[in-house]
Amino acid sequence: MVRKVNIVRQEKALTAVPVMTVQQYCPDLEVWPERWKFDEHDIAPGQAIVEFFKPFMLSLLAKNLSLKTLRRDRDHLWLLGGELIRRRYDDPKLKKIPRTSLLIEVGSASKTPGSDNLISIPGNYWQFSQTLY
Repeated sequence: MVRKVNIVRQEKALTAVPVMTVQQYCPDLEVWPERWKFDEHDIAPGQAIVEFFKPFMLSLLAKNLSLKTLRRDRDHLWLLGGELIRRRYDDPKLKKIPRTSLLIEVGSASKTPGSDNLISIPGNYWQFSQTLY
């Protein structure tokens, strides 16, 4: 019995994700605002969104999640940032909100899948929400 437990622990140790930096985790993070933009006015809010995401990315890296999970979560953050910029572009009221409050404002209107204000992320809403919770 003890031998089996030791083998499992050794296998887990071999498959553990090496410690990464945000730069290694997401090498193109600094160009995300450029990719999200509709016009030049979207760059500054995009940069603020990226800065807002960085501590969250560090917390994901600290959890020693699998590479597959980390990639999925990174991709979901990219989608969320693009959606925030799109929402800001489509809704003139959101352009007036301070950049630091943009995520909170859009997120608070998007609590349930049946909501008219739901962030329109392609794919499965519940899978996306796992990244945030």
